[in-house]
Amino acid sequence: MRDQQASSKAIALSRRNHVTVVPMEPPYFSVHHRPMVSWGDYGHILQHGMGLMLPRRDGLMVLLRTGPYLPEITFPGWPSFDSHGSGIVVVDSLRTALERSGLTGLGFQPVLKGRIVHLPWHEWDLNSDRPHLRPPGGEPANYILEDAHSAETSDALGDLWELVPRSIDWLERYVERNQDGQPIVRFRFVQSRCDNTDFFCVKPTATLLCSAQAKKWAESRLSEWVSFSALLTV
Repeated sequence: MRDQQASSKAIALSRRNHVTVVPMEPPYFSVHHRPMVSWGDYGHILQHGMGLMLPRRDGLMVLLRTGPYLPEITFPGWPSFDSHGSGIVVVDSLRTALERSGLTGLGFQPVLKGRIVHLPWHEWDLNSDRPHLRPPGGEPANYILEDAHSAETSDALGDLWELVPRSIDWLERYVERNQDGQPIVRFRFVQSRCDNTDFFCVKPTATLLCSAQAKKWAESRLSEWVSFSALLTV
């Protein structure tokens, strides 16, 4: 009762003084891909390609995808559960921008181009509820697997890089089950070990996580291709 009275007085004081109470933004977020089209798996293959269909070569991703259109950031191998990278690919200009941003926690390693198929799907009607062309046999991967590699289209993509986020130990990942038995991933924050890294991951996954500062930067440049959700912390 005493707590309720104190809360009521605080609200009344805020109203009297015209003070707006703004909820604090959650400090950490997970980074997700944002679909450009509503074509299901067809759209995903066209937008992102396939990054972990083939084994890594000396630890490097071998990318299979279409071109010449390539978003600045794609998720062809996300989420990655190996120890080599995130499964997230960025173009060379975005790598340069990230390196100059002052944000911390990201490394980069080259992406090997396996099969790059010429398919200008970005010129189709992106507002349609289905792709202009279906792949042979109807399987989404066949946009790539049933066509030939184009050296010219591959060169047009430029240098590509896989994000390698720093692995941190100041967020401890654990999984709970809700009443329906569905898994819920939560994180426990360990203040004494926090190092204020902007981009990071928590093993065993390499899912890309970020600070509020990194989220703000990414939203200003990459909102067409990425979205964010706040981490559940305790």
